[in-house]
Amino acid sequence: MVFGKIEYLNLLPFHVFMKRFTKSSQQSMSMHYNRGVPSKINKKFLSHKVDAAFISSIRAKKHQHVNLGIIAKKEVLSVLVIPHVKDVSDSDSETSNVLAKILNVQGEVLIGDKALRYYLQNKPHVDLAKEWNEKYNLPFVFALLCFHKDKNFYKKVEKNF
Repeated sequence: MVFGKIEYLNLLPFHVFMKRFTKSSQQSMSMHYNRGVPSKINKKFLSHKVDAAFISSIRAKKHQHVNLGIIAKKEVLSVLVIPHVKDVSDSDSETSNVLAKILNVQGEVLIGDKALRYYLQNKPHVDLAKEWNEKYNLPFVFALLCFHKDKNFYKKVEKNF
């Protein structure tokens, strides 16, 4: 089984859980990780080079998934737009680039650890999850845990996480 692993801080709790959850199971012995940024993991999942991964919400709709995701109720700090600069998409992302357009937020999109580092510099920014929540009063789903096979295993992951 090949799992697409995005190594961002916001997924660390899930990765720690998976390590413990699969520790004594057959899945642990057969689990391999293919690492990358969200846009690369999306491509690997869509081409069946990985069996399961957190897939950008704009890509996840047509695929099997469990009720686990990267979801922000309000401010997330890891999906930002730097205002007052030229519109620049983040090549690491798909969902956040589209979200900025939907919300009509102009500037440079930053996701993941890059966004967290930028936030810590106390520079002007727009948090896209916060903007979404203020506009629609809903959480934003950035990604869902999708899979091609082993549905029962991922249902157990969903139940135990």
